[in-house]
Amino acid sequence: MRRPSRRAVLSAAAVVGAGGIGARLALPWYLRPSAPRSIDELSPAARALVDASFADVERSALWDVHAHLVGLPEGGNGAWVHPDMRSHAHPLEKARFDVYLAASGASEGPDADAAFLARLLRLHVLANPTGKLVLLAFDAFVDETGAEDRTRSSFVTPNEYVLRVAAAYECVRACGSVHPYRKDAVARVEALAAAGAVGIKWLPNAMGIDPGSPRCDAFYAALVAHRLVLITHTGLEKAVHADEFQRLGNPLLLRRALDAGVRVVA
Repeated sequence: MRRPSRRAVLSAAAVVGAGGIGARLALPWYLRPSAPRSIDELSPAARALVDASFADVERSALWDVHAHLVGLPEGGNGAWVHPDMRSHAHPLEKARFDVYLAASGASEGPDADAAFLARLLRLHVLANPTGKLVLLAFDAFVDETGAEDRTRSSFVTPNEYVLRVAAAYECVRACGSVHPYRKDAVARVEALAAAGAVGIKWLPNAMGIDPGSPRCDAFYAALVAHRLVLITHTGLEKAVHADEFQRLGNPLLLRRALDAGVRVVA
């Protein structure tokens, strides 16, 4: 069999490389969603399926309890994204960020936060105009000494931002996020409860939280005292960086919270 020439090999490599770059650039565009559609725009069969799905549900009592509020630093809301996710020096992280941004319907720039929120609220109203939308804050990684470490955080959404949105929209309820290793964790929980938050959001694998640690006991007691629900991820985490702490996603670690009387959504 005749071996391909060096020129043919290089030409083939160039074609493959160009195709890969083209696919990389096209993927975020491909994932950008269309404008939200109302139920009136659905086919009769789709409308019948939606109606049947909610036939025995009190829609006003139905809350969407897992909607992340995210933003960019230039939005002025205190939101933060790890610089690696926006740097071409880290192509995999940049690709992940571009896909997330495109899929959210927003674009980079000072208007990104407003565009993301507007679409999220529109989708909620179209899905269930009489229900509530629980928007989630997201705390930073905190180490064993109680110090915040943003080099190990993928993104941060401040409690203050979520509380402001909840105050502005009647359909929104705020879910704060507090790392239990913070020295002022209990004080932060109390402040959130006083401001009307309905729960606390965790992602243990990404935040470095061991839910089974005695360090969480005072935090759990504060949740019980203020009747705040703990909403937490379990299992493997692949959406954000968490590889070295995947073991913290074990749902059995939440026994400590349950034994303390905390209401947990896992």
